[in-house]
Amino acid sequence: MSPQYGIEDASLSNGYWFYFNDEGTLITAFGSAFSGSEKVFVGDELVSNKRNWRFSTRHSFTHDNADYEVEFRVTNWRIGELVCSLKKNGVLLDTATKAYATTPDKTFSWKKFLISFVYGGFFGFGAVWGFYAAKNYFGS
Repeated sequence: MSPQYGIEDASLSNGYWFYFNDEGTLITAFGSAFSGSEKVFVGDELVSNKRNWRFSTRHSFTHDNADYEVEFRVTNWRIGELVCSLKKNGVLLDTATKAYATTPDKTFSWKKFLISFVYGGFFGFGAVWGFYAAKNYFGS
C-alpha cells in the first residue's frame, strides 16, 4: 500500500488519512477502523506499520536525524472519531481530528442494533426453514 492523497473524509471503506508537512517533508498517516491497520509514510516510503485494536497507538521513526512520533487516539468510538498527532523531537507539530459519522443519525444506537438483530434472526430462520421445507417437498 502506498499513500493515497486527497482523501479528506474518513469512512469505513477508505479509512482515515492524515497529511502533515514538516518543512517540506510530507508525512502521511493511515488508520483503518475496519482492519485495525495503521501505516505511516514519509513521502512514498513506509516507515511504520502496525495492527491495533486499542484506543491509542504510537509510531516512532527517525528521518533526517530527527525523531518523529505519530500518535493515533480514539476520542469518541460512537462516531468513529480519531485524533492523529505528529511530534518531532518531543515537540508537538500538528494535530488533526476526523470522524466517519458526524451527524446523530449515523451514530451507534442500541435500539437500531437490536431491531436489526431481531429482523436478521427472523430472516435467517426463515431462509433455513424454507430451504429444508423445499428439500423435503422436492424429495432431494
